[in-house]
Amino acid sequence: MFSLAGVPPMVGFFGKFYVLKAAVDGGMTWLAVAGAVASVIGAFYYLRIVFYMYFGAEQEPVESRMAPVQWVMLVAVAAIMVLGVVNLFGIEPAAATAAQALVQR
Repeated sequence: MFSLAGVPPMVGFFGKFYVLKAAVDGGMTWLAVAGAVASVIGAFYYLRIVFYMYFGAEQEPVESRMAPVQWVMLVAVAAIMVLGVVNLFGIEPAAATAAQALVQR
């Protein structure tokens, strides 16, 4: 959670830092500022989860069972995700053409 929040000694910090640095170097300071604001908002939510995990009041665990319809939906979503990943293989030439079109602007 600390890495996702972008706390400095973690890897997530360096990822966010280099992305924001690239935006500033590319002349898109407004994008870097928007990214920094979004990062602060995200850090609030990530660190709030950590706070509740360690300092929150204990409550009775929730016992629930999944309905058959929910299981069917879960399996369908998993199948769609696997199909989406499988379809990504072989898309590299189209992605390279699209990237080249953006660069030659």
